[in-house]
Amino acid sequence: MAIPQKRIISKADALMVRSNMRRIRETTLIDNGKPLSIRKMAEILGTNSANLSRFETGTTSPFRHELVMEYAEVLGIPLHFFYHRHTRRKPNRLEADLLDISNKRIQELAQSLKKAQGALRKTQRIVEVQTILLKEQAKTLKTIQRVTLREL
Repeated sequence: MAIPQKRIISKADALMVRSNMRRIRETTLIDNGKPLSIRKMAEILGTNSANLSRFETGTTSPFRHELVMEYAEVLGIPLHFFYHRHTRRKPNRLEADLLDISNKRIQELAQSLKKAQGALRKTQRIVEVQTILLKEQAKTLKTIQRVTLREL
């Protein structure tokens, strides 16, 4: 199925797109090496999780192409993936290996990022303490200068 130009699609296609949205959200590692929860995605999109869940499942929520576009942008997934009919096949050996390697790499990068953020926080704290010490030192020097001037 091509991406609709008119934004009017059949109920069956809308259900397929909604199903793809949930599947893609639940399998795309984005939040510290984890998929986004419905709650987190709703927060990012500025809606509540109940409404978003209704949209994904097709219960009582009208289909909106704009929301599919926002999903694609947040997840960094090309829009046409949401409109593609996916066959339920097992990944071949190469695909499985590549997924394993990429998932491990994402986890490694997430850990490196956490370590770097921790080091940055420590450095910022050191700078804060040094700034306080320098201010105290400057006050002390001014006091010494005043006392010295008085004695002269």
